[in-house]
Amino acid sequence: MNPADTGRGLAFAVAFALLYAAAVRESAHRHWRRQVVSAVVATGFVMTIVALVQAATATPGKIYGLWRPLDDWAVFGPYVNHNHFANYLVMATPLALALFAETLAELSAGWRVRRWLVFGDPPASRALLLLVVTLTLMIGLLSARSRGGIAASLLAMALLVLVLLRSMRATLILVLLLAATVWFVDPQPVIDSLRIRTFAQTRWPFWKDALRAVPHFPLFGAGFNAYGTLSPHYQTDYQAYWVAEVHNDYIQVLIDTGLVGALAIGGLLALLMRAALRAGRQTVLGAGLFAALAACGLHNTVEFGWQIPANAATFVALAGLTLGEGHSRRESRASVEGRQP
Repeated sequence: MNPADTGRGLAFAVAFALLYAAAVRESAHRHWRRQVVSAVVATGFVMTIVALVQAATATPGKIYGLWRPLDDWAVFGPYVNHNHFANYLVMATPLALALFAETLAELSAGWRVRRWLVFGDPPASRALLLLVVTLTLMIGLLSARSRGGIAASLLAMALLVLVLLRSMRATLILVLLLAATVWFVDPQPVIDSLRIRTFAQTRWPFWKDALRAVPHFPLFGAGFNAYGTLSPHYQTDYQAYWVAEVHNDYIQVLIDTGLVGALAIGGLLALLMRAALRAGRQTVLGAGLFAALAACGLHNTVEFGWQIPANAATFVALAGLTLGEGHSRRESRASVEGRQP
């Protein structure tokens, strides 16, 4: 449909394939893995502080106080749309929870030996810092008022605590963090938004129009990044606006790449989530990675986070860490078994 846009889409895909390959290769180094995860969490923390300060100013629609986009009604932090901001935080928040849980476990082990003296050790300082960071991310997510982001995060945190960690203590900590978040941020605007504007009203019109295009490009699709070109020919709602995205990355994959591409990409996502679940059952950080990937995948059923470069790059890097960790673990096991007599 649009060779130039498809060329840009292919360049986008190739660049992220290289990023993924680098993440897989370097994931064997545990220190590097932790540095990447910490960078994702720290970036989310800084963005949240910027967003909260920006929202309190007289010009909340001006990004960094310098630039006002044409459509400034949904600006939050450095993102033009609050849903895209939330799409990043749904990945950063489970990772922060995982780092916090690891530090608490380290603190608990020290308590059995040093008792009250443990609170003067470095793990105690790290635990306090991570508590502040995690709570800030949760406050930022609720303040963004992204219904899809909040729903995806709640489901991901339930997976993290109840399915993977299976700890009553972790469940209690999560409940307390959620209670503190609600205490800091009034959830009523989000509740009102859910009651007034349902997903059937805000998302189904996009999906309905997009699905009308599927029979015309059944096998190989319209081409990477081509939906913005063909959407005006199928739009029946929001006709005063140009709809460049379906607001569901899975439907857009079906349109852009057809049945062949959708099956291939669906298979890759299934392999990723299976590997992430396996890693999540082995380490706390692996559980955080699984929850982050699952939350982003869930949120993208109602958004297009994988078309936002910063969010897509973060997802790809985390996917590379997850699959690379599993690969390096299998290689280590094979090496040990090979040395046995």
